[in-house]
Amino acid sequence: MLATPIGRALRRRSGGADAQAGIALEGLTRLALGGWIRSLQVRSQLVEQATDLAEGIVGSDPDPVLLQRIIRALGAAAEWWDDAEVPSALESLLSLEACEDDITFELAMLHMRTGLAKNTLDEAVPALRQALMWLDRCSRYEDRLDARILHTALDGLLSFTAGNTISDSTLEDLHALVVDYRLIGLRERPTWRQPRADATVAWVQLTDRLHALHSLDEVWWDPLALISAIAQAYSAHQTIRLLVPPDIPHADELPASGDATALPHLLQPRLMSSLTARGDSSAFLERWLALHVDDPSASEEARTAVRELAGLDAHRRRQ
Repeated sequence: MLATPIGRALRRRSGGADAQAGIALEGLTRLALGGWIRSLQVRSQLVEQATDLAEGIVGSDPDPVLLQRIIRALGAAAEWWDDAEVPSALESLLSLEACEDDITFELAMLHMRTGLAKNTLDEAVPALRQALMWLDRCSRYEDRLDARILHTALDGLLSFTAGNTISDSTLEDLHALVVDYRLIGLRERPTWRQPRADATVAWVQLTDRLHALHSLDEVWWDPLALISAIAQAYSAHQTIRLLVPPDIPHADELPASGDATALPHLLQPRLMSSLTARGDSSAFLERWLALHVDDPSASEEARTAVRELAGLDAHRRRQ
């Protein structure tokens, strides 16, 4: 197996304090993420070298390439493995006052993934607010359009769950950011974290779906269209790749949408409050299901979402 000698060679080279050591350490991390070598030693080395950098053991002015590669590897490791020492080591690098934007962005992604993987609202919201705090800090750097996009989208999601709507101006600003983000990306060479950039844009899709619910608490001039929008938002965790693994192995098929199980828990209270406040929502939900039972333009995820909401609506009305 080639992974063993390659891993051995990378491990020997990764022990230094220069750019090549950082590249080798990143290579080791990718091997471990792919399951080709054991991860425990790699995680231990990442934490040890990050600690040495934070404490100034390898010098007061670390190689920028080494630092960038360690941050990138720590971020991937923190998302992939449940190891409290890894995110702590990542956060400790903030003491260097270098690459702050990269560090805060990685910490934001970690908290976002943690929050979206929760099964209850009480667990999800604090983690997502922590992610929002790190994104706000990263957004202070003008070139971090990715952080600004995610901050706007996540803030919109949390605002929606609190009873607000996504304004037209917020959506216009978000679309403008994405255009600039994509144009800048055309001039950059894709990296192994490129799928994360695609997921960043997917958050705009979610914001679009939430914006389509701006009349949720108003007069339902077009109930069936609004219910279609509700279904699109409520099933987003199954149809939009809001999360991606830190490293996706080569495969012909598209990766799964990610483990964003908290999203329906975040949206459900707001949606159910609006539905049960209306005396005719049950009839509209049933009418939508009857019209879209064999409609190819309606996905099975959308039909499942409406059936679930209709069941919850009926249960609430019986109480």
